[in-house]
Amino acid sequence: MIIKKIQINGFGKFDNFEMKLSDGMQVIYGPNEYGKSTIMEFIKIMFYSKLSGKKTTTASDKLARKKYLPWSGNQMSGTVEFIYGGNLYKVQKLINPGSNSDKTLLQNISTGETINLGKNEDVGEHIFGIDLKSFEKSSFVRSIGKAAFVSGKKGEEDSIYKKIISNLSETGEENISKENALKRISSAITDLEKSRGTGGKIYETECEIKNLNSQLYNLEQLDKNQAEAKLKIVKIKNLIKEKKETENYLQDFEKINKLKKINDVILNLEKINDLNKEINFLKFTEKELEEKHEELFCLKNKLKSQSANIKSIENLIHLSEEKNSLEELEKIKKRSLEIKSKKNHLKKFDFLVYGICLLAAIGAFCFGFLVNNYVYFPMAIIIGGSLAIGWKKYSSVSAEKENFDGLDIVNNQIDNILNLKNSYSIETKNFSEAKKQFVQKISVFLSAKSFEEALENFEKLEEKIKIFKNLKKQVNIETNILEIKEPDLQKLKSLANELRGEIKLNVSFEDVETKKERLKLLQKMNLEENYINLRQSIVTPKITAEEINNLKNEKCEKLKKMKNYLKSLKIALETIEDVSGEMRKNFSPGLDKRTSEIFDKLTGGKYKNIHTKKDYSMMVSNQFIDVSCDNLSSGTIDQAYLALRIAISEIISSKDLTPLTLDDSFIEYDDNRLNLALDFLKNYSEKTNRQIILFTCHEHIVNYAKSMLIKVI
Repeated sequence: MIIKKIQINGFGKFDNFEMKLSDGMQVIYGPNEYGKSTIMEFIKIMFYSKLSGKKTTTASDKLARKKYLPWSGNQMSGTVEFIYGGNLYKVQKLINPGSNSDKTLLQNISTGETINLGKNEDVGEHIFGIDLKSFEKSSFVRSIGKAAFVSGKKGEEDSIYKKIISNLSETGEENISKENALKRISSAITDLEKSRGTGGKIYETECEIKNLNSQLYNLEQLDKNQAEAKLKIVKIKNLIKEKKETENYLQDFEKINKLKKINDVILNLEKINDLNKEINFLKFTEKELEEKHEELFCLKNKLKSQSANIKSIENLIHLSEEKNSLEELEKIKKRSLEIKSKKNHLKKFDFLVYGICLLAAIGAFCFGFLVNNYVYFPMAIIIGGSLAIGWKKYSSVSAEKENFDGLDIVNNQIDNILNLKNSYSIETKNFSEAKKQFVQKISVFLSAKSFEEALENFEKLEEKIKIFKNLKKQVNIETNILEIKEPDLQKLKSLANELRGEIKLNVSFEDVETKKERLKLLQKMNLEENYINLRQSIVTPKITAEEINNLKNEKCEKLKKMKNYLKSLKIALETIEDVSGEMRKNFSPGLDKRTSEIFDKLTGGKYKNIHTKKDYSMMVSNQFIDVSCDNLSSGTIDQAYLALRIAISEIISSKDLTPLTLDDSFIEYDDNRLNLALDFLKNYSEKTNRQIILFTCHEHIVNYAKSMLIKVI
């Protein structure tokens, strides 16, 4: 037999957990609290519902199930797929607090057949032919050493003993004569009454009678409690419905709010797109758009300043030309320059001549006077007359110049007018160039054929930019609220359409706060939990009191017959007890032989022979002496009982060997024992094609396994 897949829908910490297994040996590794023991317990409960080994649910059984209630709160359930006898099987189970209420479905997937289990029959009993205790003493190793083999009552026989005797006798490996009568009688007795008194048809019938009595009492109490509970259920159902409607109402309110915000974003994006069609803003980044706007603004101010300068210059030129004709001022300037030139000439040469003449006249007069020669007096007079005529001419030129002394101011005015005209020409040219530049730059956004049109477009552009920025800012704010990173118009329209389709209620915004307060109150009531609890408390009786009484009478009559039949079987059993006495003295030499072979390999040849008694105590033989297994080291004891488990599982298997499952069975082993054990199990698995699953939390075991090429999960 090979377990192919384990699927745990709810069991302990596991929820929707799946594990696939392969044939051969594999090690499942995980730290403490990983859930290895939980997986092993799940495997066991899938094949054996009665965790205590009893046919009915016991307190210990309920306690074990309670331990593995799903943490998620789901129903305990799962599936195991396995191959047995060449066919693929699947066992599905809904696990309830009591083992008798488990829902089990066993299917042969290969044939499509659904297998019906007998009353109180477990999957393991049907497939393997052994009960839970025998399973735990052979293939399912949870505890190491002898602990699992300690019998509950003195002289009590388990199913392993009977199975070994039966199988070995059928295969001819033992010199034992199986008594068919003994088997049939023992089986009939066991069917009627279990050795511990808590099983068998008699016990079950007695329990059924007690149960019928309880049902009669419970029916009376049920009628009293049902009416009140049903009224509460109706009330809670209405509150649950109100809660759901309120939740839907508030969800639609949130969707309406979200839809409104999305519509605002869509509207703003459409406005942005319209602006972009009119003025292609989106080809610029926000920073570039800001820079271009600033550049245009500065250029406009510059043009304004230049225009003011030009008007100022025009006013100055016009004022100057009003006072004096520029042409007249030019003539005055020319005459002034001529006079100035003459005066400069006189100033440089005539003064020297006039001085010499004056000195000559004075010298002639003085010389004539000294020499008493009056001839020199006329010469002095002529020279003096020439001097007088020259002085008169100089005086007239000086007078004319004095008349033109105010012309320096005129000259300055003329220069100023000419400079103003020159500046006017330069400013006009610069202004013209700036206007052209302004028209070109504004045309990037809005086409303009003239400066005046460009100025008009600039005013429009400023308004559009302001609107564009406000729209972008509003879109950013709204998309951040909606947690949308990159707003896309088409996607937003699709989302808006989806929301419109989801909104089903007409929401009044005035009622929202009232609805919220009501929802908080309903949520505090734990309505669903109370509803489930009340529903579970409602039991619809499947049978009437009269029917129960009739059934009870039938059971009592049947019980009486079974007790008489049991008494007869016990008398018959006593008469043939001697026939099976010899067989009971010696447990099974065939079992000893196989156990010794395995033990020899596990101990590396140190121990050759081992003898197992019916109570599962063992004697070990080395080369010199036989000793009780209890006197050996704990590691050797573990090896001995591991060998016994493997031997038992081989002998009691009807068809395929069941998987050997071990839970950290080598914690007492030193390195040598561990190496021998892993080597044996690996070779054993390969030779027998037996699946071996070793669970461990010890990393050194994993390292040994990997070094031997054993699969580790």
